[in-house]
Amino acid sequence: MSEVKTENPKFFNSIQLLRGIAALCVVMTHIRFIHIGRFGVEIFFCISGFIMMHSTQKSLKGFLRKRIIRIIPLYWGFTLITYALFLLIPNAFRSSEVTIEYLLKSLFFIPYATHEGTVPVVFVGWTLNYEVLFYILFYFSTLIDKKYRDIIAGAVIMLIVILGKIFNFENVPLKFYSDPILLGFIFGMIAYRIINSRIFQIKIKAFSISEFGKAKGTRLLLYLLILLLFVFMGAIQKLSLFDHIHRIVIYGIPAFFLLLLFYIAFEGKRIFRPFIILGNISFSLFLSHYYIIYTFDRIVYPLDKTTIGSVFAALIAVAISLGVAWVIWYLFEKKLQNRIKMRHI
Repeated sequence: MSEVKTENPKFFNSIQLLRGIAALCVVMTHIRFIHIGRFGVEIFFCISGFIMMHSTQKSLKGFLRKRIIRIIPLYWGFTLITYALFLLIPNAFRSSEVTIEYLLKSLFFIPYATHEGTVPVVFVGWTLNYEVLFYILFYFSTLIDKKYRDIIAGAVIMLIVILGKIFNFENVPLKFYSDPILLGFIFGMIAYRIINSRIFQIKIKAFSISEFGKAKGTRLLLYLLILLLFVFMGAIQKLSLFDHIHRIVIYGIPAFFLLLLFYIAFEGKRIFRPFIILGNISFSLFLSHYYIIYTFDRIVYPLDKTTIGSVFAALIAVAISLGVAWVIWYLFEKKLQNRIKMRHI
């Protein structure tokens, strides 16, 4: 499948839109009376696979530095603040782990088993452990052969997962890092190859300029398919369907099709700017929302049952989460990262 040499924009609006929705899904899963949206993690992994392919299409220059600037300052900041709060007000947290080992392993993305599961100091940060592993694997795969970087990285990921199934590792890091959830990154890389294939691009251009592609009915059909995929994944989580099947199958595969559908339906189209902003602040929202939702739930108004009060309280908590995420993004992600980048130019 040949790769079309197209423009290399900083990001795709359609993917930013999907990224923002994925972040909202993760927020929703931490509101107890809703508790739907954990599939947002699979969507994030799929997007990461896609974006890593896109960002290295022309060059690998600055790859690791950009990833470090993107993740480390904000994540380490949240980790250190959370750990300090562990020490000052331990009763406010569910975790009882306050050891230096726990802090260091959290900072350096080494899985650590607690009574809450294999989670770092920042509760939602377990997903970043997988992200960092993927970045490292992808980086070295690109060094080996840029043209086939996805095939090499995908093969290594498959090998890791297969070895995990064969040997059923007891070691915490090995068990954690051989989880099939890693396959989500492969779905993203495949989506990139499909979207950038000559046949796909020709079909999309033909679709866009055709009367069929401009028809409202066709657009509505695309939107309906997207909605049905979200409903499908939400129903699976809410009703605990297919619990015997690994989440990468029931969430990862729909996430793959969502990425393709979002590209077809929204790329090159005008998207309401707040949705693009939501995509921009998604990382800040992902890291910060849990603290706000958890505090609101325990102190302001319980979010355990579906009532008028809890719905209203949840809306306020989500609004506050979005506002805080925007402030963090503006002050730290945007301003701080720009300063760091300028020093390295």
